[in-house]
Order: sequence, then structure tokens, then C-alpha cells
Amino acid sequence: MGLGFHTAFKIPFHPRGNADHYRLRVSVGQMWEIDDDILPTGRILPLNDTGKSLRTEGIKPQGKAVEIHCTAEPIKLNGKDFNGAVIEDRENALCVIYQVGKNFKHWIVWNETGDKGFVCPEPQTWVINAPNIDLPDEITGFRLLQPGEVWEDACRIFVEESADLNFEGC
Repeated sequence: MGLGFHTAFKIPFHPRGNADHYRLRVSVGQMWEIDDDILPTGRILPLNDTGKSLRTEGIKPQGKAVEIHCTAEPIKLNGKDFNGAVIEDRENALCVIYQVGKNFKHWIVWNETGDKGFVCPEPQTWVINAPNIDLPDEITGFRLLQPGEVWEDACRIFVEESADLNFEGC
């Protein structure tokens, strides 16, 4: 069993917003090496510059193409561990917060060519192609759901004023 969401957010989302004033932060941990078919090879690498920026000060969600496949690792938000993504409109002091449960251990961040007016922070319980990656299930996220077994987790999307948010260590 693997669950993922292809969640797209319009950039800018505020009617008076300017995409240059937006930043995206995501609770990424390490990167999956991707092959020519855009499938994980099974190698996990340290974050590249884009990944480091996603985790810390944030990246501009528009302007250049982004496609990055990562493991998840909580960041600190308001003094607590946070699993998810935050899209901040710095000009209008608003944030769209996409909080995901602890079972979402992988992320894809994608914006096609970076000029289409959207960004997709995509939480996943498993890495793409997990059943075919020769690594332990604890790493890939692959899971067999037995008859009668229940699996559940939660995600939520909400809006906050950015003045109310504190990213520690960023």
C-alpha cells in the first residue's frame, strides 16, 4: 500500500500577490537519486542546494523548474516538530500550511517548468516504485495491508498569518 497526493497550489494564491514574494518550505530530509525514467534508483543522497533551501529559508515556487524526490524529516514550526509544507506570501503576510501525518515519509516537490502558476508539494507514504526498490520497507515505505487491517493518518490544509509563525533554525 502506498498513498500519495498530487496537491497543486496556485502561485500566487492571493489576488494581489506577486510570485517573486512567495517562498515554499517543506519538511524534507534526504534526496532520492532519480534515473532517466524519473524513478528512484535506490540510492539516498544528501540534500542538494534546492533541498537545503526547501528545508530552511524556502525556495521561490516559481521562476525555475523544480522536481525533487526526498525523504521526510520534521522541521520546527512554533517550537514543535512539523511534517508538511508551508507556502508563504511574504508581501501579504499569509501562509498556506499543508500539515501531514507521520506516515508520510516521502515528498516530491514539482512545478513543471516553473512558469505555469502552480507548485505541487506531494506527500507520500512510500517512495515512487517502492515495491521494486531493493531496500527495506522501513526505508521505501512499502507496506502490505492485511485483510481487515485498518490504516489511517491525517492531513490538513489551512491558512495563517505569517506573523504568527516561527521557523526555528531557519
